[in-house]
This record gives sequence, structure tokens and C-alpha cells, in this order.
Amino acid sequence: MVQRGACDGEHRRRKAGVGGAGAVLRRHLMRAVETFRPMAFSMENGPQLLTSQDFIDTKTLAQSLDFRVVGRVLNAADHAVPQTRRRAIGIGLFGAIAWQDRLAHGDPAIYVNAV
Repeated sequence: MVQRGACDGEHRRRKAGVGGAGAVLRRHLMRAVETFRPMAFSMENGPQLLTSQDFIDTKTLAQSLDFRVVGRVLNAADHAVPQTRRRAIGIGLFGAIAWQDRLAHGDPAIYVNAV
């Protein structure tokens, strides 16, 4: 399951006090995660996502459902894209405590089993 940022105008609306559609989308994402129990889910938005209360709340709920959630800011230029664009990526893996060590040590079986 994937949840992307609402739209480019989201930040301007939030600053104007109109409310954030991204927070609403993340609540829908987590309702779907609770209902369907996927093996993984991801979120993408601007770098401010990772420091938002909404991300903290989403991460707390996901952890209560036995997901391990990590978030990092990636720069597109570091991945062969000819532009500097920073995006926050959050990934939740179900029962991921055991996966963490295998990913850290490059165990190729984890990639086959995760598909």
C-alpha cells in the first residue's frame, strides 16, 4: 500500500490554516492497513513529513499493529535523477524486527521472500 502527498498546494493551505489533506490521506491509509494487514506500506511527502505530529501518530499506530516504521529524506540527485529534489519516504514493514538484521547484512533471501 502506498500513500503519496496530497498535492503541491497542500503546504500553502496548511500555512494558511485551511487544514491538511495529507493528514486525512494518512488516516485513510492507516484504516486500510488495519483492515487489510498488508506486509508493507509506504508514505511519501516533503521532508517536513518526518517531523510532523501526524507522522509520529501514524508511526505509533503502525507499531501497535506490529509494523516497524522507518523514515528517511532522500535526494533524487543521489539516485541518478538530474534534479535536486528532497522527499521524505516512510516505510512500514509488518513484523519487521526480524527483517532488520537480514537487510542490514545484505541477506538476498529477504528480497525473494518479501515479494
